[in-house]
Amino acid sequence: SIDIAQWFSESMEEGVCYFVGAGRTLQFLMDELQLENTLLGVDAVVCQDGQAKLLGSDLTEQELLALSKAYHCQMVVSVIGGQGHILGRGNQQFSAQVLRSVGIDHLHIVATRAKLHSLNKRPLITDTHDENLDTELTGLRSILVGYDDYVVYQVN
Repeated sequence: SIDIAQWFSESMEEGVCYFVGAGRTLQFLMDELQLENTLLGVDAVVCQDGQAKLLGSDLTEQELLALSKAYHCQMVVSVIGGQGHILGRGNQQFSAQVLRSVGIDHLHIVATRAKLHSLNKRPLITDTHDENLDTELTGLRSILVGYDDYVVYQVN
């Protein structure tokens, strides 16, 4: 998880707002950025002058929508261990409206190899309560599993 956090923090783009989703894997990212985080919520971080700055903690869907109109945004989510959910469980703030506002091409998925291995090749799951959006998210997705280390994994 530390190597994931190091790579992601080094790859953050200037002026971009990152919505950092819930979970222990993403807590490592926030620790790497030396920012407080909401373990069970969504935080917003912007990279300004080479430094990460916290824009908001434990944000609601409406707050994420407002930020998505003010900044170029990206979303970072992790996999719920044992279940494989990436959207719809534990991060309902990433509603269909937020996902469409930010754009699904700006969705980053991170997971440890151990977490993916624990799924026994079962696909990752989205449950956005929007059937069309869930269909758009289906397919092979790139998952950050280490320092500049990605695997391709099925999302259903």
